[in-house]
Amino acid sequence: MGCNLRGLAVIEPLDMSDLSGQRVAVDVFLNAYQFITSLTGPDGKPLSYNGKPVAHLMGFLDRTTAMLSEGIDPVFVFDGRPHELKRETLRGRKERKVKAASRWEAAVEAGDMLLRRSSGRRLPNTRRRWSLRPSDCSSCWE
Repeated sequence: MGCNLRGLAVIEPLDMSDLSGQRVAVDVFLNAYQFITSLTGPDGKPLSYNGKPVAHLMGFLDRTTAMLSEGIDPVFVFDGRPHELKRETLRGRKERKVKAASRWEAAVEAGDMLLRRSSGRRLPNTRRRWSLRPSDCSSCWE
């Protein structure tokens, strides 16, 4: 829910190898969103295969492989629906996404690749179901 937990824990940098032999919780939605917005094509939209986004699958595969190779046991956590207290935050995000879509369209028309790429990263539709089933991504490697 985006809670500020800084007062509950001490933040200290660590290497992935420091977590070897431990079980680590992975927030599935947070990671999927991170990859969907960072693994993009030249137009700024998420990497896709046959029109379906696959950036989150590529990111999960890469990160999970890295964790397993370091001896980390990942536990994937799937959140439920957002709490009512988050309604205003979600409304603000939706408004920013609409503005980003307008900027992206204007950048496409103007041929501004830099703006197109940066605006495109703000467009992923998180309400759309992202596939996390192996059967849905197996055809990507055929």
